[in-house]
Amino acid sequence: MNPHYHPYSELSSPHPPSPDNNNFPPLAGGHHHNGHGPFMSMEGQQGFHQINNNIGPIKHCGGCGGKIVERFFLHALDKYWHNSCLKCSCCGAMLADIGSSCYTRAGMILCKADYSR
Repeated sequence: MNPHYHPYSELSSPHPPSPDNNNFPPLAGGHHHNGHGPFMSMEGQQGFHQINNNIGPIKHCGGCGGKIVERFFLHALDKYWHNSCLKCSCCGAMLADIGSSCYTRAGMILCKADYSR
């Protein structure tokens, strides 16, 4: 399996994530990049969508840092994301709009096309 591939489910699905997408081991020992958007530089697999039922602690976006109040949001790379904030570091494409996966290389989150370059 590709260690740079990060699957997450489509946001529009009302169904819970499949077991194939939520049984990955947690990322450990990663380093955080504290630039404009804090991204994990540790490479591994993790991620699936969540339904925000507003129970428990308030979640903050890994991209913009704002509160996540939307019903659907992403959980990728041990962070929570607004749909519009999980973007390819190279081309800026919103990853939820172009597929159901993201990739990492050198601390950047990438779409499949930019990862393949």
